Amino acid sequence: MADRAAPPHIDPANDAHQLVWLFVAPPASSLLLLTITGDSSLIAAIIAANVGALAAEEARNVIVIDTDSASSPVSSALRLRREPGLREILEGRVSWPEATQQAIIGRDRVIDVVASGAGYSVTDIGRISDLLRRDAARMARHYDTILISASRDATFSGLPGALPMHDVLYCARLGVTRHEDLKKALQSIRLAGGNPLGIVLWDDVEPAQMPTNGVSGAPVTHRTAEMEALVGSRGR
Repeated sequence: MADRAAPPHIDPANDAHQLVWLFVAPPASSLLLLTITGDSSLIAAIIAANVGALAAEEARNVIVIDTDSASSPVSSALRLRREPGLREILEGRVSWPEATQQAIIGRDRVIDVVASGAGYSVTDIGRISDLLRRDAARMARHYDTILISASRDATFSGLPGALPMHDVLYCARLGVTRHEDLKKALQSIRLAGGNPLGIVLWDDVEPAQMPTNGVSGAPVTHRTAEMEALVGSRGR
């Protein structure tokens, strides 16, 4: 029943997803802080969710943060509400704990998710970088796996360089992404202060984006113990 209820593209048993996890997995008890981006924000979000699912299976505490409020790809991939989320945190309307949802992965594993929030402004990219720079260290006290799902614009504008760890996983589409465009993307990541750690090749049809009203109307989920602990660390 859990397998049937899972979002369609979340499949931690898939050999390709497991290969990605083996490539990025840090030593035991070490922090994994990784930005995942690519040609398609939805594909990047799907890869982030599957990496998070595999990390959770390794008994790691996981949070996935969606920085793309233009399309809310993590909410679409995981069938979660898109608000409140990062946008509302930026505006001071909610705190991190209040914006955090829980995604059930498999039969007995969950990951924490901060959705993108509603609305989009190009000026938010710098503010998002500042917010994550400020709060990443506090999050690392409660999570050993922090995955940032980001658009190309946010990544090329310096988001990875603002984080304590600068590694970036780039998702390209086999037979679609041009070699020259991929070279330019990797160079843009370096110029923005990021470290291109690896490339994931998506060899499948383009995934379908969940309608906006779907990600707005999804049920609200409870927070995990890690996020509840973060509430206490903020004195709330």
